Amino acid sequence: MASRQEQCHRDADDCRNPVLEPRALVVEGAVVEYCGTHRSSEPRDLHRFAIGGVKMIVISRLLKLIGVFCLPALVSCATPPPAQGPDDILFFFVEKAKNYRQSVAGELTVEDYGFLASVFGTGKGRIESAAVTLPGNGREFALQDAGRMHAFGKDHYASIEALNAEFPDGEYRVAIKSEHNAIADLPLILRGKGSPDDYPPAPQVHMSQDGMRVRWDRIDPAKDLDLGWTPFATGKADPRKVLDDLIIVLTHDCKGSVVGSSGLPFTDRYLTFSDNRYTIKAGTLRPGVPYAFQVEHIRNADTARQGNVPGLAVYVTITTLKVQTTGTAVDAACAP
Repeated sequence: MASRQEQCHRDADDCRNPVLEPRALVVEGAVVEYCGTHRSSEPRDLHRFAIGGVKMIVISRLLKLIGVFCLPALVSCATPPPAQGPDDILFFFVEKAKNYRQSVAGELTVEDYGFLASVFGTGKGRIESAAVTLPGNGREFALQDAGRMHAFGKDHYASIEALNAEFPDGEYRVAIKSEHNAIADLPLILRGKGSPDDYPPAPQVHMSQDGMRVRWDRIDPAKDLDLGWTPFATGKADPRKVLDDLIIVLTHDCKGSVVGSSGLPFTDRYLTFSDNRYTIKAGTLRPGVPYAFQVEHIRNADTARQGNVPGLAVYVTITTLKVQTTGTAVDAACAP
């Protein structure tokens, strides 16, 4: 087996995952595909991750997170837990999300709200089951098996009130069983007031190349592209030192596939609230095709650890911006 140093070539940003293949997953009645472990050594497209007409939050956000887990630069680069501790689970979380769309003029419009609970595995031991109990009524739901993830999500709520009616603020209790772990009834508290103030302010995204602002439809894929955003003004360090408030940047192609990421928490690379930009390297984007950039500001309402396994309860604000690269399209499926 390749060493960690052989797997992770940070200068080339090329860390190889186990080979992955699409599998089927049913979430709230929708059949989607995700990337699971593929036992063969035959090369595969590690970015294969398909769902038609992806919408940028929760069920679709769940799919995007699965898509992030399929990227070659992340999972095998996960920082291993201490040798004496459990190692099946990288982290788990419950979240409420508020989704914005940014226009080409820079205007931000709320699209919808959603809920997501997920467990990210390390791949070192099988996650056998995961469940979350809601506050108040004690209703429990099981997370769906998605290989290295177990997850449950619902989205397209038109208002905070509609979301809170089904997923109220309060104490969520998490139970996870895996080959080497047993998380028993761990509380994670979404400490909210049921108001917009629970969520971070929406990040307004701007782009530049060669030190100059660039239009949404004039992105040169042969040059570095700097994505910047308004400050995460409410972001804070975690007093429990589990995880500071963080930022995630995702790149989606015209099919809705996740083709780039700034990283996941508890891996070798990720952004925190103090970061204000992320660079997409020259040659990463293809010419003449549309993309969507998604910037997430994530506020920790609660953090916890059981053994070496971290858990989070978060409020997330997501801004999505559609863009277009210059040049002649080489991907006919994505050509305008």
